[in-house]
Amino acid sequence: MNTYSDFFVNKKISLPIHEQIYMQLKNQILTGEFAAGEKLPSVRQMSDLIDVNRHTISRAYDRLEEEGLVETHASSGTFVKAIQGNEKQEQTEKLIEVIENVFRQAKEMGFTSSEVAFLTYATMVKETNSKRKGLFIECNPYALGQYIIDIKNQVNLDVEGCLLDDLRTDDNASGYLDQFDVIMTTMGHYAEVKSKLKRDNIYALNFGPYLSVVNQVRELDDNSDIAIACVTKRGAQGLCDVLIDLGITNHKFHSTYIGDAEGFDEILEKADTLIVSKYALLKNREIFEKTGKRIIEYKNVLQKTSAEMLKQILTMNEGGNCGDSGNE
Repeated sequence: MNTYSDFFVNKKISLPIHEQIYMQLKNQILTGEFAAGEKLPSVRQMSDLIDVNRHTISRAYDRLEEEGLVETHASSGTFVKAIQGNEKQEQTEKLIEVIENVFRQAKEMGFTSSEVAFLTYATMVKETNSKRKGLFIECNPYALGQYIIDIKNQVNLDVEGCLLDDLRTDDNASGYLDQFDVIMTTMGHYAEVKSKLKRDNIYALNFGPYLSVVNQVRELDDNSDIAIACVTKRGAQGLCDVLIDLGITNHKFHSTYIGDAEGFDEILEKADTLIVSKYALLKNREIFEKTGKRIIEYKNVLQKTSAEMLKQILTMNEGGNCGDSGNE
């Protein structure tokens, strides 16, 4: 079992911290220092361990998961996946020998290790710089992960994710945000994200799922008590706000969320109809179905129309960061 005694980050070099974390973890996995099935520290634990913010750790973990090196289970954590066969491990060991030889030769030529690392990173950036970059902001970690996967599968865009709770608005955040051609979120969070970041390249996606909910709500009797349930408090309130903005004002809305110990059961009990997000249903379908009440599902997954809109935005703004913000 790995004790993390050799794990470190250097905040004085140019290589981004999330890249340092990702590279070290990947190396330890491929060389067998992490055994298959071994549990990594949680994002919070790793943050405390190496004194790095949680969002940075999440970016490194997400990249490892995208490459199939780890898998995350919502209830139990992140685990190292088994590497099929020994070929990859043997190739990694050979590559490490090549890298060590490069460092030795560079030292003989008068270069420091930091200079070699920077030049290597600069070369990598140059090779990948042609791909546009996007940031997706969401309150729900499950939905955030799925949005990132869906966008990458449908749009030629390198996407990173950020939870609303981890969204930075300090002076240092500006440089980080400058790297993204587009900043994306859902309709329910658009107003909050726009207010916090005050940027022109913020886009609200997925109008369709809200419209589907609106159409079903309009079939209900006036003055119905409607419970809106999502994974997070922010998600439920955001969905409620959008429905009201879209003209649904003749019903009584009550928002709740998974983990709302004080109001969850009470709100479900007094409601006539339940509006439940896809991910809340995945986590607690039996609880909602046991109420015997009508369930309207808010399907918060990326729509094809949103993917097409992103393609058009990127095409129209090929010269630099995308400008005027807009909605689907």
